[in-house]
Amino acid sequence: MNPIFIIGCPRSGTTWLQRMCGKHPDVYMARARDVGILESGPGHETHAYQRMPAEEASPQLEGLIGQHPGKVVMEKTPGHALYINEILATMENPGFLFIHRNPYAVAASWMNTFSGHPPTEGAEKYVATMEKVAPHLDKPYLHRVEYEDLLENAPYQLIRLFQWMGLQPFPADVCIAVDTTDILRKGEADSWETELNPKMKARVAAVLEAA
Repeated sequence: MNPIFIIGCPRSGTTWLQRMCGKHPDVYMARARDVGILESGPGHETHAYQRMPAEEASPQLEGLIGQHPGKVVMEKTPGHALYINEILATMENPGFLFIHRNPYAVAASWMNTFSGHPPTEGAEKYVATMEKVAPHLDKPYLHRVEYEDLLENAPYQLIRLFQWMGLQPFPADVCIAVDTTDILRKGEADSWETELNPKMKARVAAVLEAA
């Protein structure tokens, strides 16, 4: 599989996962400038499929494979989870690395990150993402990793996903990836339980149950 898209609901840890994967010597992490888009923000997301038709975005990203021989090209834009079908229809052999996080944690992180926005917005983003990803969860071209599992044992999870990508998971690479990744907003697994009050939890639950 090449290229491989890092996808997930916003506030699920896609940037953290991107930076860890990017430490592997056989990975080239695509940047916005690779598809002619001005970069902004720490994650360097391309938003390629949100900015142009898939028939234009896919050839540009596939072209990076030839420009970086011997490497797996990876791209991180959480919202590309909504475009899996379009990517599959316009690429020869793409893969998807899907990071999943507890929806209540997503909702709390959304509220904490975007001042004035209710946690239900984060829950709605989660529902929209899962609706698009769910049909592909059992497919060989998609690998799912849990945010909470990464927090508990990142080296083991990286070994598993590197194997899925067909890369040699040298232990040294895994340790470097974990130890030198600077993510200021990496959360704690259960922090949402105190960050969301009972009314917020009930409203988030209503959004999830209605899906």
